[in-house]
Amino acid sequence: MFKSKSRKKVDLTRKALRKFINYKRDLLKPEQLEELEKMDVELRDARGSEAATVDALIKDIDVRSSKMMPKGLPKSTFLSENVEVFFVVIAVMIGIRAFIVQPFKIPTNSMYPTLNGMLAHAVEGDEPNAVSRGFQRVWNGRNYIEITAPFSGSISNITDGPYLHLFTATKLTMVSNSGEQKVITVNSSAKALEDGFGLTVGKTFSEGDLLVFGYSQAGDQVLVDKMSYHFRQPDRGEVFVFVTKGLKIDTGNPMVDQQHYIKRLVAVPGDQYAINDQTNRLEINGAPATEFGINRVNEAQGDYMGYVGTISDGRQSAQLPYAQSRAVPDDRYVAMGDNSRNSLDSRFWGYVPEENLVGPALFVYFPFGNHFGLIK
Repeated sequence: MFKSKSRKKVDLTRKALRKFINYKRDLLKPEQLEELEKMDVELRDARGSEAATVDALIKDIDVRSSKMMPKGLPKSTFLSENVEVFFVVIAVMIGIRAFIVQPFKIPTNSMYPTLNGMLAHAVEGDEPNAVSRGFQRVWNGRNYIEITAPFSGSISNITDGPYLHLFTATKLTMVSNSGEQKVITVNSSAKALEDGFGLTVGKTFSEGDLLVFGYSQAGDQVLVDKMSYHFRQPDRGEVFVFVTKGLKIDTGNPMVDQQHYIKRLVAVPGDQYAINDQTNRLEINGAPATEFGINRVNEAQGDYMGYVGTISDGRQSAQLPYAQSRAVPDDRYVAMGDNSRNSLDSRFWGYVPEENLVGPALFVYFPFGNHFGLIK
């Protein structure tokens, strides 16, 4: 079951040699093929040898095999053949990511409960055992965190990043009362740490205080279809991804350029759309929209809470600038979050230009709990 490193190296080299023999059989002479078969036997017999002996044999066989190619053809060996295959695979994967499907991470809860964003949650008592933590990491994308204050002082800076594929890290800079600094990396987003643990710049603490005890949870990881919109028009009701290039909030402040957003496409060119604040429904051409995803929000099914076109701070209300009735112009689309009360979307900054569209969101592939599967 368990092999030594030298034995593994021999076995992998034999596999590469067999590929070389099979791929070049039509170009090699019978005596060359016979010699290559002998090399395979030499490798087999060396499986129990010392690492230095194995390395020397592999190097020798690589040189000998390189001399067997006919004149006029590039000198390739069984090792270089496999390197070529490796780079072909990498090129194919890059092509798939660039042109066919691409993974995206859901950073916020603007699409909740259809999709989960990153969050953090304080817990009381002991954290789960190692087996339970491992299961929850795979099933929920959950990572348990415990941080105690290294000295008495305050938080001077919180920086989002780096962004890892499945998890996001945030750097906390802590400053002691005497000026000493310490940077701590936490597996969570800055927003989740603030919401879940109250960690903000300026927060003070004493040495040994428990700053964080609980878990952070990765947002849903989704695959986005980058091909479909080259062959069809976007459909009202589907979840889609777009870039924020050129978009501005109504105050004129530009959004972060080239950031990716994921929302539901709620109105297409030619639609007359409006949010009815009396019913909390999105209306298309004077009637509540009937598409499956939009209807769930309209009907406030389960954790869905309807659409809002007016925001309020408890003292006064204000109509969102792009929630009032209007017709969608050509080559423009309207994007809204399913979590309408907590979503920065077209109600604030208007239409998404066609050139900003990336594609429809297809599938949640991580974590395996909650929303794993097709996105509706």
